Amino acid sequence: MSHSGNVPSGVACTLPGQSSDIDCAQLTLVLQGFLFAPVAGDYTFATPATIDNAFYAWSGADIAYNNYNNYNNDNVDFEGVRAGGGPYYGASHTYTLAAGEFLPITVIYVNGGGIAALRASVTTPGGTTTSDTNGLFVPPCSDGNPFMP
Repeated sequence: MSHSGNVPSGVACTLPGQSSDIDCAQLTLVLQGFLFAPVAGDYTFATPATIDNAFYAWSGADIAYNNYNNYNNDNVDFEGVRAGGGPYYGASHTYTLAAGEFLPITVIYVNGGGIAALRASVTTPGGTTTSDTNGLFVPPCSDGNPFMP
């Protein structure tokens, strides 16, 4: 996200597909796609301790894609949160995938006021950690997806 124009810094952002800034002081993003495994092994999806305010991730077809009204803390894979001015904490989850496997993933990111901070990374089976998810995440299909226009 970036900010520019006459909206105060830390409150404005330009989201993908937008031509101008919006007020992001109160913001929820639902991101869906597939974690793709080019090679077999463990893929660790993580958010750092600097998350502000909350990041939640769910996986698998039954949770991430088929139960849109069923996202809750009891079935979340991992969450990173900073709430109420309290301490930050990041989190991660490791997925063991077969070569060529696509794992459905849903992420919900929430900013509850003030400056937003959203970062995520993937550590591949070779031990490389990257925040460039090009080639590791595939966009979702729009057919029947209530989060896609």
